[in-house]
Amino acid sequence: MPIHKIKRKEEVSANDWKQILAIAGSLDFSHASQVPPFKVWLQCVLAIDWLTGKRINEILQLKRKSVTFTETEIRVKFFVGKKKSRGSPIELMPYQKVRTIEHKAIPYIQAYLTEFDAQVTDTDTFLFPANTQPRHRVVHASFINRQGEKETRKYEYEDHAGHIYEENARFWLNKVNEQLPEDKRIYFHYGRHSIGIKMAYQGRTPYQIADVLDETVQAALEYTKHAGGYSQEWTKETE
Repeated sequence: MPIHKIKRKEEVSANDWKQILAIAGSLDFSHASQVPPFKVWLQCVLAIDWLTGKRINEILQLKRKSVTFTETEIRVKFFVGKKKSRGSPIELMPYQKVRTIEHKAIPYIQAYLTEFDAQVTDTDTFLFPANTQPRHRVVHASFINRQGEKETRKYEYEDHAGHIYEENARFWLNKVNEQLPEDKRIYFHYGRHSIGIKMAYQGRTPYQIADVLDETVQAALEYTKHAGGYSQEWTKETE
C-alpha cells in the first residue's frame, strides 16, 4: 500500500472548501495554453475532489459521459488503474461513485457542466480538455508489504492526449494556495484524506473506509486512529 502522510488531522470543513472554490473560480487562465478552455474548470476539479475523494489523475481523466444525474443522485464513473496480480500490467477498471445531489459541492459541478455543455456536444470528450500530447510515464511508489517492510515498485502509464495533466493542475492549485493562510492551504489528496478522517470520527470500520476510498484495508487503518460514534450513511451526507 502507499505510505500515507496526513498532515491535516481534521477534515476540511465546508466553509474552507467554499473559500477554496471561490478563489479557484476567480483565477485568470486567459494566457494559459494547457488548461481547459472553461473559466471554472479548477473549481469543478476541486468540487469533484470534495465530493468523491478520488485521486487527482482519475478526476482529470473523466469524460463528460462519466458524470450523470438522477432526481436524487450524482453518479460519477471513474476508471481506476489496477493490477490483477503483482506481475500483470495495470488495467483500467470502472468504479462508480454515487452521492446525494444535496451535497454542497454539486452547484459548482453543475455550473461547470452548464459552461461545458454550451460549447461541447460530444459526450465522449474529456471533461477537462487541454492541448496536451500522449506520453509514457513512470511512477515509483512506496508500499508497506505484508511483512511490514517498506517496498518500492515501478508503475508505467500511457497518458492520453487531450486532457489536462496533473502537474498543470497542481501549478494552478498553487495559485489558490498563495491566497490562503498556511494552515488553510489545500492539496488534491486532502479530498480523500478529509473523507477518510471524517468517516473514522464517525466510527466507520477500515473495511467501510477502504470501500469508499477504493483503498486497501491496511491503508484505511491510518484513518481509524480517530474514533467516534457511527453516523448516517456516507452517500447521503451533504458536505
